[in-house]
Parts: sequence; structure tokens; C-alpha cells
Amino acid sequence: PSGMASRALMARFTSALSSWWASVSAWVGVSDSGGTTTLTNTGSIRSGTGGPGTLNIGLFASANSGADGTVTINHSGADIGAANDRAQEIGIYADSRSSVNTGNVAVNIANASVFASGDGIRALHFGTGSISVTGTGTGTVDSSADNGINAQKIGTSAGDVTVNVTQNVTAQLNGIVAANFGLGSSSVTSSGTVNAATGPGINAQVLNGGSTGFVVVNANGATSGTRGVLAVNAGSGGVQVNTAANITGTAGEGIRVRLSSPTGHSNDVGINVAAGATVTGTGDAGIFVDMGNSRGIANVTLNGRATGTTGVSQLAFEASLGLTVGSTGRVEGTNGVVQFNGLGNNAILNNGVIQGSDIGISQLTFGPNTSVTNNGTITGGIRAIDADMVL
Repeated sequence: PSGMASRALMARFTSALSSWWASVSAWVGVSDSGGTTTLTNTGSIRSGTGGPGTLNIGLFASANSGADGTVTINHSGADIGAANDRAQEIGIYADSRSSVNTGNVAVNIANASVFASGDGIRALHFGTGSISVTGTGTGTVDSSADNGINAQKIGTSAGDVTVNVTQNVTAQLNGIVAANFGLGSSSVTSSGTVNAATGPGINAQVLNGGSTGFVVVNANGATSGTRGVLAVNAGSGGVQVNTAANITGTAGEGIRVRLSSPTGHSNDVGINVAAGATVTGTGDAGIFVDMGNSRGIANVTLNGRATGTTGVSQLAFEASLGLTVGSTGRVEGTNGVVQFNGLGNNAILNNGVIQGSDIGISQLTFGPNTSVTNNGTITGGIRAIDADMVL
């Protein structure tokens, strides 16, 4: 073509390329043949020439049907989006989207922030394999309308879901989601602050009744949401929640743990609150444990403080319920502690302070034993201790 035509064609191509760049993901890597997909980025991601708000997805990597389907995204050293220039759908998105895929899905971020209107980080797996979201260094994962980190194993086969991040997480819905519909475990470890406006700060669940996996939450940074921590296991595995920082439920429990299997397994629940940490429920219990049909043991060890309408509330049909309040521990509420049991045992060892504006300790069981050992202080506006065993 002539020089003028060539320049016109180039101008049209440049304009079309700019429009495409502004309307889709920053970089895209896709594996359709069952191999591995790896996307590594160390640069900043922003909207294109269309201006702020035209970035759709920051980083995206996916594997379709194949024998492997491993997907890895590595991002470090620079931000994706900004507070005034968010990815409109998802900040970082990795998925292995076929039920026959057997590889793992991994998102690794280091010293970087992610700003999105939708999920800040989304990692999904529809096959057999695990999901890991790992954040190191400093930064923030910020979603203005959705989840901060959303890791879900949709496939019903083997594989774990693991989230371990040091970044702060801020979200409209859930702060961090680790959901497993398969046969493995769900684990969340957070070192930064986690704040959610209309959902749980940390939401960790095993949702397959056939799973033997565990739910583990280590909240090492201040965490808040409508429920601070929600941990549910529908399988035969247990639940462990550990916190060394303040946990706040802004419209519910500070920590809520539930075993939801309809079958009576012998799975256990453990909750440890370190000295100096406060677990707060708003309009509900500070700590609530529902053992469902489990025949296992629920142990709450409190070296910090639990406060709410009830400080610590435990419910079981056949399980054994236990609470140990250490010398630095404190329980406060309208009722300090409530233990309600069908056929199991209740036990409380207090070396700290249990205080109820109505009742300090309320125990009821239809089972063989209920006990309170007090080496500290128990007070109640009506009764300090109300322990009943119905034979």
C-alpha cells in the first residue's frame, strides 16, 4: 500500500490494539492441551488508554481439559490496580476448569497489592488437585464489592485448599474464603489484618460429607466481619482455630465453629485464644461451638478474653464439651459460659475470671457427668453457677 494508506492502516491497528488492551486482562496465559500454565509478572498493572475503571482482569491463567492442568501465577514487586483504578472483575484469577485435570492451582504474591471491584484474588479447581494462595511481604488485597481472597475447590475428588498470606485483606463480602467441596482439607493462616463489611472475616469450610479433611484457621492478625471467623466441617474431620490477635464479629459471633455432618463421627474441635487476644461477639456469643452429631471432644482453651451476649457457648448432642480458662483468661457476657449437652459430658476448669451479668456458668446435660473446677473467680448477677444434670 501507499505510505498514506500504510499510516492509516497502522493508526487503525494501534487504535484497535489500545481498545482491546484497555478492555481485557493485562496478560493472559491459557493451556488447552493438558500441560502446565505459568504466568510470572513483576510489573504494575493499570487500566489502558480508556482511563481508570477500564481494566477488567489484572492477571489471568487457566487450564482447560487435559491430563495435567497445573496453573501457577507469580506476581511480585508492583501493584495490580489502585484504589482509584480497580480491576472491575478480578485482580488475579487462576483456575483449572476441567474435572479431569489433576494438577495444582497456585497463586503467589510478594510485596504487592491488589485492588479490584470483584474478587481480589480468585483461585478455582474443578478437578483433582490442590489450591494454594500464598502471600509474603507487605501489601493489601482489597475488594470493594466482593471477596478479598476466594479459593474454592469445586471438584469433589482429592485435594486441599490452603491460604497463607501476610498481606492485609479488605473486602465487602468475605475477607478470605477457603472452601473445599472435595475430599481434602481447608486451611487459612493470616498474619495481616482481615476486615469484611458484610460477611465473615475468615470463612473456612469443608463441604463434602465424605471428606476426612480438616478445617484449620490460624488468625495471627486482627480479624473482623459480621462473624470474625466461621469454620465448618461437613465431613469426618475436625476443626482447629487458633488466634493470637483480636477477633470481632460485628453482627454475630467472634468465632463460630460447626460440625455439620448428619453422621455421628468422632471428630473433634479445638479453639485456642492466646493471652492478650480478645474475641468479641456482637448480639451473639464471643465463641460458639456446635458439635452437631459428633461423638468427639470440643476443647476451648482461653488465655485471652471472650465477650458477647454469652462469652463462650457450647452445644452438643453426644460429644464432650470442655472449657479451660487460664490465669490470664477472662469470659464476660449476660451469661459467661453456657454448655448444653444431650448425652455427653460437660467440664469447666477456671483459673481466671468468668463473669455473667445474669449467670456466670450455666450447664445442662442429659448425660453422665457435668463438672466445674474453680481456682479463679466466677460471678453472676443472679447465680454464679447453675449446673444441672437431668437423669
